[in-house]
Amino acid sequence: MDEKERLRISGKIHGVGVYRKALESARSELARLAIEREKIARRMAALERMIEALVSICQEDGVSLPPDFVLPAGLETASTSAGLTDAIKDALRRSDTSMTPTEVRDKLLEAGFDLKRYASPLVPIHNTLKRLYDQGEIARTKEAPIRYQWLDAVAKSTARGYGATNSLANMLLRRK
Repeated sequence: MDEKERLRISGKIHGVGVYRKALESARSELARLAIEREKIARRMAALERMIEALVSICQEDGVSLPPDFVLPAGLETASTSAGLTDAIKDALRRSDTSMTPTEVRDKLLEAGFDLKRYASPLVPIHNTLKRLYDQGEIARTKEAPIRYQWLDAVAKSTARGYGATNSLANMLLRRK
C-alpha cells in the first residue's frame, strides 16, 4: 500500500480534515529539514576547507597522515592540486627552452596536473603566464608565437630594470 492510499483510508476513518493537518505537518517538517540541511551543508563546507588546509600543511611540513586516512571524495590536496601558478612555474623552471602556452599545457599534463577542472584550460594558463610576466617572474618573446621562459634570480634582476613591471621603480624608469 502506497502513501496516497494510506492517506485516503485515514481520511475515510478520521474525516477529510486529516488531509489538511497532515499537509501542514509535512510542510512544516520539510521547512525545518531544509533549514537543517543548509546548516549541515555550511558546516560540511567549512570542514572540507579545514581538512584541505590541514592535509596541505601536513604535506608541506612533512607530517605523515594516519595510515587509514582517506580524503573525502571531491577534496584535493596540495599534491594533487599544487595550484596552477606553481605548476606552471615548475614546468617553465624545468624546461631548457621557452614554451608556448600550448606547450606549457602539454608539460602540465605530462607532469600529471589535473586540468579537467577547467572548462578551457588554455584560458587560465594564458592568464597565469601573463600575470607571471607582468610580475617579472618570467620572460616572453615579443613576436608571435609568444613563448615564455623562466628567469633565474640574476636574469630577473636585470631583465626588466627593478623587478615587477608595475613596481614604482619601473614606472619611474619608464617616465625618463
